[in-house]
Amino acid sequence: MSLKFYKEEDDNEKCARVIVRLTSGTLHHLVYESQVGDIFTPLKIAKFLVPDLNMSHLYPVVCPQTSDLIAEYDEHSLVTTFKFGLIYQKFGQVTEESLFGNRTHSPGMEEFMHLLGQVIPLANHQGYRGGLDTKHGQTGEYALYETFRGREIIFHVSTLLPYVENDPQQLQRKCHIGNDILAIVFQDTNTPFSPDMIASHFLHAFIVVQVIDPCTSDTKYKVSVTSRDDVPLFGPSLPSTPAIFSKGKQLKEFLLAKLINGEMACYKAKKICSLHQRTRATLLENVTHELKMRTEEYMSTSCCPKQELQTSSKLITKLTRKALGTKSKSQGLAQQPAPLIAPTQQPLPSNIASNTLTSNDKSVDNSTPVRKYSSNTVLSVSSSVDSTSMGSSLTTSSISGVGGAKRIKTSIIIGGHSTTDSGHGDSDHSLTASPQLVKYN
Repeated sequence: MSLKFYKEEDDNEKCARVIVRLTSGTLHHLVYESQVGDIFTPLKIAKFLVPDLNMSHLYPVVCPQTSDLIAEYDEHSLVTTFKFGLIYQKFGQVTEESLFGNRTHSPGMEEFMHLLGQVIPLANHQGYRGGLDTKHGQTGEYALYETFRGREIIFHVSTLLPYVENDPQQLQRKCHIGNDILAIVFQDTNTPFSPDMIASHFLHAFIVVQVIDPCTSDTKYKVSVTSRDDVPLFGPSLPSTPAIFSKGKQLKEFLLAKLINGEMACYKAKKICSLHQRTRATLLENVTHELKMRTEEYMSTSCCPKQELQTSSKLITKLTRKALGTKSKSQGLAQQPAPLIAPTQQPLPSNIASNTLTSNDKSVDNSTPVRKYSSNTVLSVSSSVDSTSMGSSLTTSSISGVGGAKRIKTSIIIGGHSTTDSGHGDSDHSLTASPQLVKYN
């Protein structure tokens, strides 16, 4: 839990900027003293924000490089790199073995790849590699790579990954594409595609692209989208039914925005969300343990007798009360200062389009048909569809204030043990507090 106390200039009311890190996600709030009551303490604030969180006590932490540890935890939620699959499907191929068994792709797919990004040599590639080998060539010589709105994207192209003669399942290809969350399926001609053709615990959504008049001046692409039932709708919505795009920048920006937003939406699916929550809980437990250990070492309590431990505990309590008391005398602070610990997600444009899902708006243009796939779903491009605890629950509190003419800053880390995780707040979506979608022009 991170706190920053100050007073509003207009009404002189005390308030606190609060960041609460839970195994279920991260909450950001501005809390006023009138909302909590007369006793405006970190424990009261925590119980106000998360009523179901059974907090027995708070553990103040005072040690050097506290902010570095907290920032390192928060940085796990910054998502600026993405990896997606790109699968080549010939006419009549309806099995996983046939999809991954294509040694090469057509000139039409080659044209589509150059539209989508840059075909780069993997040797000594310095950017995001998405698990591909850039030193010894064990995952092929080339890959499809692109940067888009400050994000790095790499594609696991089925025909660029190594082909193994005596392996009908082509496991080396599947180990990359099968661990992606979203993939594009490229078709030269209209042929049925079912998501169940590919067995994977991670693939949750597919964008099917069928080329029309490839390698000509009038090349167009027909696009369809499908996802699992528990994946929320995501934008940008398909412009029409069927959705047909001309070759060019508009199609590229649509597909890249759709891919990134689709992965964000897939993070809310039950299976992926549980995996992220487990990872987040482990990271939270580790940083809490490290902060406690450093505090004991810094306060020289780890090897002290019981009496000295109690004395040190009283000292920490005294420092906490002094910091809180100083806050009540604070004057002249900015109206809305930034929190001491940076938010866990970089700000992005909030709107994609007027008919597109945003981070706080669950509505989607109803004019676009939506279909979720089940075990017997078959998607053909001829009919376009768009589908769009463990450890401590509170870890840090940082309090800063002004006393008289002299600025006083006191960093205090507060951690506690929780018997119940509330599950309140936004889910973390790849460890982000609230996933924000990329803008599509």
